[in-house]
Amino acid sequence: MDGGALIASLVALALANRVLLGTAATTPAVRSSQRDVAAPESASSLKVAEAPATPLRDLAVHGVLSALVVCLTAVAGWTVQQALAPLALLHSTAFLVLPLAAAVTALTAFATTRWRAALRDAAWPLIAANAVAIAVLVPAAMTPDLATALLRGFLASAGFTLALLALAALDARLQPREAPAAFRGLPLSLLNAGLLALAAQGLAGFVT
Repeated sequence: MDGGALIASLVALALANRVLLGTAATTPAVRSSQRDVAAPESASSLKVAEAPATPLRDLAVHGVLSALVVCLTAVAGWTVQQALAPLALLHSTAFLVLPLAAAVTALTAFATTRWRAALRDAAWPLIAANAVAIAVLVPAAMTPDLATALLRGFLASAGFTLALLALAALDARLQPREAPAAFRGLPLSLLNAGLLALAAQGLAGFVT
């Protein structure tokens, strides 16, 4: 996959995470505002409803956890690849991405939640899906050495995390009340993702 397609895919994956995380965080916030605020026309209630659903700090934690799982999945995939090489079963390693990502995510969730209980609320199924998607986009297990596999996984996951934070920053700068009514919500997020992918094409030559 060339650099431009990889960058666009990472931006699209970041946008999907942004939308899914925002939807999950918006539902309880809207319900609580409906219970607590009696006057729906008040300015403060409108500000709460239009604020970004997921804080930037939570998105950063989600991106870091996704990057950790992606790197561990790349190491596990490379190890399995080398173990199956003498058996001439290299073609079957692609089917092991899903169980490897699920196992690595489960182990990472167990280890991190014992270290910090607040991480139990992280979107671990979405993190596992990110690991599978990035492993398919960047097949790090096919590299000849472990360092290259780990570097590919880290760079791809770092690009995903940066795209996720950049989309959140763009949404924060372009407040929904300042945008036309037709662009509020998902259309504005799609426009931001397109502009981000277009701007990142300048870095496509550095991605091989």
